[in-house]
Amino acid sequence: MGTTIELRLGNLSVDWGKNEFYTDHLSLFQEGDTRRLQLDRTDEDCDRGHSLARRLRDVVPRLNLLGYTLDAAREEYESLMERFTGEDREVLPFATFLNVLCAVDIGSVSAEYEDDHSFGEFFREEIGPRLGVEDLFENRSDAWDFAYTMENFHPWHVLSMLAQNNANLNIFVVWDYFRHLKAGWSTAEEFRPKLNPSDRFLLVTEGSSDSKVIRKALELLRPEISDFFYFIDMEEGYPFSGSGNLANFCRGLVKIGLQNKTIILFDNDVEGVSKQAVLAAVDRPSNLEVMRLPDVPELRNVKTVGPSGEVSDDINGRAASIEAYLDFEWNADRPAIVRWTNFVESQNAYQGALESKAFYVREFLGLRGGCAGYNTSKLETVLDSVVRIAGLIARSYPARSR
Repeated sequence: MGTTIELRLGNLSVDWGKNEFYTDHLSLFQEGDTRRLQLDRTDEDCDRGHSLARRLRDVVPRLNLLGYTLDAAREEYESLMERFTGEDREVLPFATFLNVLCAVDIGSVSAEYEDDHSFGEFFREEIGPRLGVEDLFENRSDAWDFAYTMENFHPWHVLSMLAQNNANLNIFVVWDYFRHLKAGWSTAEEFRPKLNPSDRFLLVTEGSSDSKVIRKALELLRPEISDFFYFIDMEEGYPFSGSGNLANFCRGLVKIGLQNKTIILFDNDVEGVSKQAVLAAVDRPSNLEVMRLPDVPELRNVKTVGPSGEVSDDINGRAASIEAYLDFEWNADRPAIVRWTNFVESQNAYQGALESKAFYVREFLGLRGGCAGYNTSKLETVLDSVVRIAGLIARSYPARSR
């Protein structure tokens, strides 16, 4: 029989294993997700069971950074259907299966499962009836082929599909390992949430203050995925200060064939735009992306001073370093101002810099207990851009075995 370990959404089993044979789902969870939940089980020993649990809405951003999106689910589904049914047979369209899956009332699904099944039987005898897919097939052969497909279909794809139904987003994704642990097949330490190093993204910026600001922003605004990103920790002598040094570092990474997932982030100023455009044209491995801080509407009308005197100007692409994405009004006793510093002949444009940059950084890094009252709208746009690029890397980088 063996001892089972199960991943489920509510009462719907998404994946299961026995003894030492099971899929590692630790990347879906974070520290603090370990808890005791009231389990709807007939086994008295499982009345209060050890589990990892977090709501589906907080799992979805992690799935995206692991490369498990709806488009990825469609690709794998179609590939598996071709493998198990052949090219000359009509198969159940992905859109039909998605609609069937999202129509299931997770709250009404039975929590009781048999635990002795051969390959294909678990879906055919346990999951299929719960989903109500029997009527989709005219003969037994087609039903079994679909069952084989589903038992090879990655459970994280199933979660990404179930997330398309908004009613499911507040339901807990639970990795129930209580029986497994109690039977001695594992220890509690083995279920301490952690990411595989290959799943994380190295984010390299033009300066150490950029890294500190983005790290803090992730912790405050994207805590559910903050552990996916890491930075070069150097208090003194940051080696990539300036767009030129960062560009040279990027070229070096391309030459040595870096294996880490890496994002090179330039400032949104004249030099940064120029360097990002040049490197974007360089043939790079799929695990390395180059980007710059995004244009935002709030920077289209900023007070500036330079050869033309004091005027309001658009600093997107000309003078927007990370400090420009902080709250200009928080504890400030005067308006923010950008000074045009030098003319870049190759770009036929003036490069500028925000005055009192250290003040804005210090105020942001000094936030404690959240950011209530602090305007984070520009930082939100920065994080959205970084996460989008990371998702592209996760999708394009060769899949890992799990």
